[in-house]
Amino acid sequence: MRLKLPALAMACDRTGISDRSAATIASAILQDVGIISVDTKKNVIDRMKVRREREKKRIDLQKVKNKKLLGLYFDGRKDKTMVNHKEGTKYYRQIITEEHISLIQEPESKYIGHATPTNGSALQIKNSIINFLETNNIVTSNIVAIGCDGTVVNTGFRTGVIRQIEEHLKKPLQWFICQLHANELPLRHLFQHLDGKTSGPNGFSGSIGKQLEICHKLPVVEFVRIKSNLPYLKNEVDLSTDQKYLFEMCLSISNGNCSIDLSRRNPGKQAHSRWLTTANRILRLYISMKSPKENLKILAEFIVKVYGLMWFYIKMNPFCTSGSKHLWKTI
Repeated sequence: MRLKLPALAMACDRTGISDRSAATIASAILQDVGIISVDTKKNVIDRMKVRREREKKRIDLQKVKNKKLLGLYFDGRKDKTMVNHKEGTKYYRQIITEEHISLIQEPESKYIGHATPTNGSALQIKNSIINFLETNNIVTSNIVAIGCDGTVVNTGFRTGVIRQIEEHLKKPLQWFICQLHANELPLRHLFQHLDGKTSGPNGFSGSIGKQLEICHKLPVVEFVRIKSNLPYLKNEVDLSTDQKYLFEMCLSISNGNCSIDLSRRNPGKQAHSRWLTTANRILRLYISMKSPKENLKILAEFIVKVYGLMWFYIKMNPFCTSGSKHLWKTI
């Protein structure tokens, strides 16, 4: 029976590795798990097989584009991209930082491609998305919903990306905004109210914020327990390293005891764009204070009882039909 490798093909195109490298890695994995050996070479993967699978997967993705598009989801990030730069009559390779907008079809969560705006403004993002859809002959008349994260660039009610796409399509759309991003807003505003505004790309101006950078180096002391009704997380709930840290730290503070292993783990990189790791650091600072100041106690209690609690309820039930329930529970 012919061995199909659609996941490998997708991973190769996503990471940009060569057919030869992909074949070497895939065959090595098969050898490690005992599927191939010196005597059993039937399932050995060569570079031509990888190439055929990549071409087949690309054709399958092209077919997806011709289907009715009901929901369009997008998200952006800056990637380092290799381009050919022309000087005179010669071309030279150059690595530049480029904004990429990934486009996903819903339902079924199928990747349909990415757009490349000239800058990060709402107008350019909207133009790049519309241009991609039109260039690839993707029918937009059936779109009824659009989803993204909750940045102002996307959700501005006058000039945001979604609003401009609605005006282009000449019809309103159902907005599906990331609930995890929305969950960060109350924490951000509470922190700034209690400790002051941000300072620089990663720093804070207040006393609590300034201690967050070294919080993981402080010893754990006997801290005051903060009770919380954290949900039971099943194994299928997918959590990142930072999310696992938040859950275990909330659980430890709720139980009144932090393990040595958890106290030695890194709470995550501090950055204004990542309030999850800021929450981790606030809790790490809290368990290092025998007599924490009132503002730190308020922040720690809010994270354990509201921010962290809602984060995991959303992870357990991420469907758009539960958005209003999550908002009500937050309130």
